[in-house]
Amino acid sequence: MKKNDKEALLGIYNKLNVFVGLGIFLVLVIYFNNFPKTMYGAIDKGIFSLDLSVAYGTQVEVFNFPLVWFILFFLLNLGFLIFTQTGEKVESGAISESIFYNTILSFLLIVAQLVFYYIIPETVNGDIVIGLFQYDFDVLSDVVVSGYNFAYVLATIYTFYNMFVLFLALRNADTE
Repeated sequence: MKKNDKEALLGIYNKLNVFVGLGIFLVLVIYFNNFPKTMYGAIDKGIFSLDLSVAYGTQVEVFNFPLVWFILFFLLNLGFLIFTQTGEKVESGAISESIFYNTILSFLLIVAQLVFYYIIPETVNGDIVIGLFQYDFDVLSDVVVSGYNFAYVLATIYTFYNMFVLFLALRNADTE
């Protein structure tokens, strides 16, 4: 692949990643809106879904779409990282560096989602309070398990970092 083609592809990659960051917010909001407000029963945890026994035989299944989303974009970023490091080197410094940092951030998003899944208790008897960063699960009347999800923080960093790199790339294109 020619050097100019590689640079054009990296420009498209950078613009795409701004929308990916915004899509992470949308996926997380939809995911957490699937949780019931209250439940009295067990939670069967799988890596890609939660099976919530809400009450009286009612089951709610919550698919872990954020984890799938994060894995896909980790693989995309890893593929672009390998692509830019092979063959001719590309002179787009900011975009080339952003691929490395996007790969790290997408890996941290996977870790944050897995840690959140680990924190969810086996049974919930009461309210499930969903906040922006903290999620409270009532296990007993006096025992509350708090789950923290740092995916929103990492998604904010991911989005604004890619917006900054896009700004730098556009500014450099204007000066040339």
